[in-house]
This record gives sequence, C-alpha cells and structure tokens, in this order.
Amino acid sequence: MEYRDREFSNRYRSYLEDRMFEHLRITYDKRDPRTAGVLATILSGLVNMFLISLSTRIVSLEDSNLLSHGMMNVGLRTVLRDSFGIYIGFVSMKPLDHA
Repeated sequence: MEYRDREFSNRYRSYLEDRMFEHLRITYDKRDPRTAGVLATILSGLVNMFLISLSTRIVSLEDSNLLSHGMMNVGLRTVLRDSFGIYIGFVSMKPLDHA
C-alpha cells in the first residue's frame, strides 16, 4: 500500500477481501444481487479496518481481530460495549421512509 500505486492497492484490497471471504466460510445464494452487495460492503469494511489498523497503528491488530470476530459471532453492539466500552443508543434500525 505504501507504493501509492492505485492498481496494486486495488489488487491487494481485492486479494484481502477474497481471503477473508474464504476464511469466514460464508454461504449465500449467489443469484441474489442484494445479498452479494451486502456481503461486499461488509467485507470491504472489515478489510478497510485492518488496513487502517496496520497503517496508523491507532487500533492494534489484536483489537481489529477482536472487533471483527465479535461482529461476526457476537454482534456489533455487544462487542463494542463489552470489549471497548462503546455504547450504541439505537435499539433497531428501520428503513428510511422515502415518501
């Protein structure tokens, strides 16, 4: 990533997303574009979190692993509360009314 080569950066990010996808052993209906889009967004966010933790060292790699593990196995609100002391106020997310 330090080379600042956009093509390399995109290939590296794609590689990480593919490896994470395999590691998580995600199964889903590949004919459903909505599900594929949601998974792509989640994986992109997790990869971005790891890249930021590696490049800035603001969040340790161990904490990034703890967060990603918790997000997938426990739930985001629970892992943020129990492991990081971060409290999220909403109880549920509802779709915005576009009327």
